Amino acid sequence: MNEPNLDLSKANLGLPRANNLIPKNFDILPKHSEFAQEPKLLKQWPDADLWYKKDDKFDRPKSVVSLKIYTNDCHLGLKPEARVFANVWTQILSEHLREFNYMANCANLSFTVSPMFDNVDFQWAGFNDSMPKYIDESIAKLTAMKDADLQKTFDQVKEKLLVDFKNFYFEQSYQQAFSLFDNVMLNASVEQKVMRSILEEYSYENFKEHHQRWLHSGR
Repeated sequence: MNEPNLDLSKANLGLPRANNLIPKNFDILPKHSEFAQEPKLLKQWPDADLWYKKDDKFDRPKSVVSLKIYTNDCHLGLKPEARVFANVWTQILSEHLREFNYMANCANLSFTVSPMFDNVDFQWAGFNDSMPKYIDESIAKLTAMKDADLQKTFDQVKEKLLVDFKNFYFEQSYQQAFSLFDNVMLNASVEQKVMRSILEEYSYENFKEHHQRWLHSGR
């Protein structure tokens, strides 16, 4: 390893960049009973609230950050086409962040995005020391995705979702019932076969048009 019989200066190895998400400080923050009892509202803006709760029980140098954006961009919660877009967007985002997520997983960090019926839920979890940098890079990459060429990824995601929507009806009845419960109780819920019929005609141009209008406004 130290003396390879190869001129590495001429080898195109495609090595990854240094992992800047690896934490270096594992100190435990001092206990703070005021913030450990229940979540506290730290600051309130016209369109946002900032809450905080400190964990004084397990003494681990970790944190969980949650962000919930309520929005009706692209008619989320109003039209079934929005549910299709949200599903496609989430899958494409996962593929777009694949290498970044691998680097984060190596540093024991995780990032999930879940589109709900009237909001989008973001959650980061991992070591407190590298959390601010992790959140900044996640948001930057998510924002930059609007300028990326996603045609190939879109085609792959669309093909997979079409199969998933179809296979849903081959699952056990009790598994289908959990999903269909939402269809009965929530007006914004859309059944899988409806989403599949919309997705069949859904093009990359449709996705790009929705994507440019996505997450522009909300609370």
